[in-house]
Amino acid sequence: MCKVSVIIPIWNSERYLAEAIESVINQTFPDFELIALDDGSTDQSLQILKNFAQKDSRIKIISCEHQGYSPLLNLGLSMAKGEYIARMDSDDICISERFEKQVAFLDSHLDYVAVGSQALRIDPEGDPIGYINFPLDHDAIDTSQMNGKGKIMHPASMIRQKVLLEINGYRPEFEPGEDYDLFLRLAEVGKLANLPNVLLKYRMHTKNVTVEKKEHHQRVKQQALQEAYNRQNLNQERVPTILINDSPSQESDFRFLWMEMALSYGSYQSARKNAWLGFQSKPLSKHSIKSLIFGFGGIMTSYSRKIYHTFFPVFRERPVALLVGLIGRSLDYAKAAIDRIKSLIPKEMYTLALLCSYLQWTGGRISRPVTGLFKIHTKFQNKDVNILLRSQSSDIMTFTEVIMSREYAPVINLIQKEGCELAPLIIDAGANIGLSTIFFKSYFPKARVICIEPDSENVALLQKNLNENHLYDCDVIQAGLWYKDCNLAISHDFRDGLPWAVRVIEQEVGGIRGVGITSLLEVCLGQRIGLLKIDIEGSEFELFRRTEAILPLLERSDFVVVEIHQEFGDISEIQNLLSNNAFYTVIVGHLLVARKIII
Repeated sequence: MCKVSVIIPIWNSERYLAEAIESVINQTFPDFELIALDDGSTDQSLQILKNFAQKDSRIKIISCEHQGYSPLLNLGLSMAKGEYIARMDSDDICISERFEKQVAFLDSHLDYVAVGSQALRIDPEGDPIGYINFPLDHDAIDTSQMNGKGKIMHPASMIRQKVLLEINGYRPEFEPGEDYDLFLRLAEVGKLANLPNVLLKYRMHTKNVTVEKKEHHQRVKQQALQEAYNRQNLNQERVPTILINDSPSQESDFRFLWMEMALSYGSYQSARKNAWLGFQSKPLSKHSIKSLIFGFGGIMTSYSRKIYHTFFPVFRERPVALLVGLIGRSLDYAKAAIDRIKSLIPKEMYTLALLCSYLQWTGGRISRPVTGLFKIHTKFQNKDVNILLRSQSSDIMTFTEVIMSREYAPVINLIQKEGCELAPLIIDAGANIGLSTIFFKSYFPKARVICIEPDSENVALLQKNLNENHLYDCDVIQAGLWYKDCNLAISHDFRDGLPWAVRVIEQEVGGIRGVGITSLLEVCLGQRIGLLKIDIEGSEFELFRRTEAILPLLERSDFVVVEIHQEFGDISEIQNLLSNNAFYTVIVGHLLVARKIII
């Protein structure tokens, strides 16, 4: 006997099979058997399985003539000895802690019959293209399923074997929608859940079953939903109509779709690769040229899109804007290429070109009240904003990230998607010169903001920017956020070591105040924290490694966004702490966005 039986159906999977098997045998939870069901493969799949089985006695190989997916799964189910059935496909990759976390959940939640997880989409080459986020609780999953949308990923699921046998396993007549039918029936006999952790890498490719049989897939899912309504004696007139899967049918269209996904989640290298491969497959189409521009735009994709869609009108109406924009970007690339070398381009010219480019697009303007300082007059969220930037500094890059590229849009989107009213307090730790505070206040004007910034020059400009925009309900604390009250010092010991690379370190004779979490909560005056934003240049790891100190702050927070500096640690370290303390997490580029789970 064993705790878990892993069932993997295999058919001509030699390209990905070894990686899939290795991800199973390397699990941190070792008490399992792996039932590998070869469905008459004609490639080297069976030999790959035999090679693994010689080294690991937990692997059991069943080889049979080609019979199809569902009969194969039922065969594996009939042979399984485990208390739980873990599903896995031969082209996917398990995260090493998957079985450990899912077993722990089912062991401690006896009223649940199945548990899934979040997943990371990867392309055929294994590069990330975006996360798949599923609801966590049974009611949300069941409601979605009864509306025609499956909300547990089959290859990421673990199911009680006893319950699977009681409902007679998989029904072949519903293939390739057998998993949707299965979870509809499981939800009728027990509860379903998804863990907040990403526990599976789900591979996308053009040979997915649901792509090749779109119309048949729609019909069998519709039939499964109709039967679910019949079994539950629900109003048959309210059965939703399931739409035909609109997945692409050509290699190039798949690549462009993955490029779009990768861009949305900040996977710029993957976006560029898929844009290029799609362009190679279909080089002369208008769509492929547009996608190539977008894919190589990376973080500037929003501007790539805007340039594409408005190029000709702008050229006619604002030729100066187009020219200045091109000059600005050219100078930007030139500056990056000769970094650490004395630039032949004066920094003020470079800064001014970028600013003018943005302001021409938005109809804003720039003035220079004093030497070394620019004043930006523009609109943001349909509101007039005035922002002061130092010309000889990294302020322009901060402006580019926060205002132009809307760096914190993912957390705003999550809040708006939840449809909840944000609690009246925002903490902006690492407020810099106030641009993130202005950004958040434009969406939540009634919120009180506590700005925390250690650098005295930044604080001076932060105060001016708040006053320029009449944001008088913001509290500014000149200090570095730390896990305890102490003395801190400024350090430039990371990345390129230039003045903008600023972080704080604990130092007994440091000249900067460190405000501890206990002191910060006192300043909050008992208010619930709607949004906790942390951008403290690597010190985020110091905070989250002090679990006892950070937990009181997290318990008071509804939404959290952390900018991760991976020179100091792995993003999973902070993600796991949040997940283990009732937060649902999403990684978007270098940001970790989290939402408190309301139970």
